[in-house]
Amino acid sequence: MSFQHFIIKKRKQEEIAKVSSKRLRLEEMADQLMNEAEKLADDAEKKLDLGLLSKSNALRKKAKEQQESVKEFDTTLCALRNDLMQM
Repeated sequence: MSFQHFIIKKRKQEEIAKVSSKRLRLEEMADQLMNEAEKLADDAEKKLDLGLLSKSNALRKKAKEQQESVKEFDTTLCALRNDLMQM
């Protein structure tokens, strides 16, 4: 393995680590949003407050968008790992 090949492989590994970290943070944020949405929905039901229900729905929507982004990161990670394995 040449030094250039080693450097390229190292950069690919660093990119995988960076994307993995971003994916994990995004997944955690989506989970937190979903938990907050659940709490708001419970409060809305107890207080019969449509405003809280609306906020809960908005949080759920945002959480689902972030979950879709997590899936995109998964696809990216898969491609990066395949590239690395083919080196």
